Amino acid sequence: MKHFKAARAEDPKDHCSAFAMGVTSELLGDHSGALKHYRQAAGMPDVDDEKLAMYLSAKDRVASHQGRIRG
Repeated sequence: MKHFKAARAEDPKDHCSAFAMGVTSELLGDHSGALKHYRQAAGMPDVDDEKLAMYLSAKDRVASHQGRIRG
C-alpha cells in the first residue's frame, strides 16, 4: 500500500494507483477504504472507457455487499 500511496503523492491524478489501493484495501478487508479508492479512480480525468468500466464494476460490487461486510 505504501508504494501506491507514494505513487499517488507523486501524481495525484494516477488512477491506476488509486485503483490498486482499492484492490489492496479490499484484500486486507478494508471494504470502506476499497470503495473510497474505487470511487476516486473512477472519478479521475483521462480514464479510458475500458478502465472506467473496470473501476465502476469494482465500486458497484463492493457497494452492493456493503450491508453484509464490515470495514
